[in-house]
Amino acid sequence: MVTFFKRSTYLIPKHRIQAMMVTQSVWMKRAQLAHLQLELRHGDAVQEVEVRYLPAQVAQSLYEWYRR
Repeated sequence: MVTFFKRSTYLIPKHRIQAMMVTQSVWMKRAQLAHLQLELRHGDAVQEVEVRYLPAQVAQSLYEWYRR
């Protein structure tokens, strides 16, 4: 059996987040969706994580939480 869709939950401490960005294409704006991109401190390197197709309001509220 092949799994095409997979959902994972990760808890990331705020102090590990180095940068956060909300991106949205023209088509995503019409559907009120957005991607949330995170850069995380991972030892001496940076790990990039992307949460795709979030409701735009949720992505914006997470971004505002990070900015505070």
